[in-house]
Amino acid sequence: MKKPGRVGDSPLSGSGFYVDSTVAGVSATGLGEDIMKGCLSYEVVRQMAMLPNKSVQEIIDKVLFNFHQKLKTRFGEVGGIFLIAMRNNGEWGVASNVKFSFVVATTHK
Repeated sequence: MKKPGRVGDSPLSGSGFYVDSTVAGVSATGLGEDIMKGCLSYEVVRQMAMLPNKSVQEIIDKVLFNFHQKLKTRFGEVGGIFLIAMRNNGEWGVASNVKFSFVVATTHK
């Protein structure tokens, strides 16, 4: 699927991933060309640092929704974007701008 010479978002710190061990880690996948326009992984961690009392899910939903709206207004369409985040205390959240299933394995019921 990758075109020769194309660099996707996955290896780019801030876009495909970002970690600040004092706050959280985030990973993104989907249409890299769109993800790179917003450095979404960095933005989620930045928001979590600024809003420690907000849930990870609230933050990740807000960041993705706002970015989706910005791209849609500017370009008319947005590719699929998927984010997963985990705060350093183990709290996690996921977000997607398209219908997407995910699974979480945990020892908690």
